[in-house]
Parts: sequence; structure tokens; C-alpha cells
Amino acid sequence: MTEKDLLKNEFIETSYIIHLKKEITLKIGEYPSELLNYFPKIESWAFITAWNPLPAILSNAQNKIRNSELLAQFNAANYETYPGIGISKNEKWSEASFFIVNIDLEAAHSIASQFGQLAFLYGDRERGNELIFTH
Repeated sequence: MTEKDLLKNEFIETSYIIHLKKEITLKIGEYPSELLNYFPKIESWAFITAWNPLPAILSNAQNKIRNSELLAQFNAANYETYPGIGISKNEKWSEASFFIVNIDLEAAHSIASQFGQLAFLYGDRERGNELIFTH
């Protein structure tokens, strides 16, 4: 099994938690009924972090700066964003992230790539939550 395959399994087993008035957890491969009830007009979404661009593992301070830069980019583009966190199944790692409302796949892919991310969660009403690799 390749390193990418191992990471794919990690991503699939990760819980992607959006911090709203009520926390909503997204999972790769699941249809997000709870999310669609909370955001009845949402068409598409992404869950992206700037933490730990592979293969680098950065300090918390460095990761927080990178996430601030990521949020500034979302804000400059007028995306509706909410804080979130990705937590591994075994809870050995977590990464502060952002949930982005009504972002298209091309924009999400471009931003995730710009911040050195191997993959990100992307979803829409038709397909639900998917794992998208940037390369």
C-alpha cells in the first residue's frame, strides 16, 4: 500500500466538524442531511485547512499564521466561512480548518493546492461529501 493510499484511508476516517450553533460532523462518502437541513440554500461546500502542507509538519504557531492567511483569502473573495476542525479517527491528530459555503470545486481545488494540501473535502447536493486530491 502506498503512502497516498494510507493517507487516503486516514482522510476517509477523519471527522470534519463544523463549529456552528450546533456542531455538524461531515464524513467522506456520507450524504450530509444534517448540513442540508442547517443550510437549506447551500449548493456546494468545502472543508479546507492550511495546516501541515505535506510533507512538512509545522509548529502550531506556523499553522495558525497559515490558517489566518487562508481565512483572509476566503474573506477577500467574500466566501461565507465557518471554523472547523478535522480530527483523526484515533484522535491522535487534529487540524483547525474552515468550512466554506457555496464554493465551486475549481476554486476550492486551487486554494487547497496553493496552501500545499494533498486533499480536501468537497461536497454538493447531488454527490454528498467527497475526498478530492489536489495532485
